[in-house]
Order: sequence, then structure tokens, then C-alpha cells
Amino acid sequence: MRSFAIIGLLFCTLVSAAATASTYNGQTINISTSLDSATGLIRVGIEVTSNATGCGNAIWYAYEYNGTGVGAVWIASLLAAQAGGRQVTISGNNACDGWVMERVTGISML
Repeated sequence: MRSFAIIGLLFCTLVSAAATASTYNGQTINISTSLDSATGLIRVGIEVTSNATGCGNAIWYAYEYNGTGVGAVWIASLLAAQAGGRQVTISGNNACDGWVMERVTGISML
């Protein structure tokens, strides 16, 4: 019985940790790109209008991509939303990267 209680407590802890990942709904202020010299990937930084994450750079999200796949779709969506004054939803993974920005797990245009 005691092991079931411990397993249940561990499960609740894991679920609550995942639930603390941030979600931002609103407009972007700045979209920056750079080449990450360590990985050779394109790094995309997304500045938002309010403190959205629990990281040191709380108004920034970031992701890296190789120029194809979902990363390419995300950058196209971000640029279209910014050009059209539309809002986006950005979901993070509750993990801060080396630049103290939260990693992106999803982007959609509203």
C-alpha cells in the first residue's frame, strides 16, 4: 500500500511539473535569427509583450532548426502574424536554455 502512495505522489509531481510550462497569447515585438556556432543550427528568438516564462529572459522564447520542417513553418507563421498585426500562441517546455530563454514546443497563429 505504501508503494502505491509513493507512486501516486510521484505521478502528481510529474503532472504538476509539466503543467507549469508557459503559454503566451498575444503579439510579438521582435523576431531575431542567428547561427548557433555550437550546433550549426539557425536560432530563432521571439520577444513577446509581457513576462511569459519563468526563465531569466522572461519575455523571450527560442528554438533552433535546420531550415526545414516545423521550424520553417513556425518562422513563416511568426513573420506573417507580425506583418499582419495578428496574435500568436506560443507554448514552451518549462526549460531554460543556455541563453536563459524558454524553449518553444508549439506556435500557432490566432
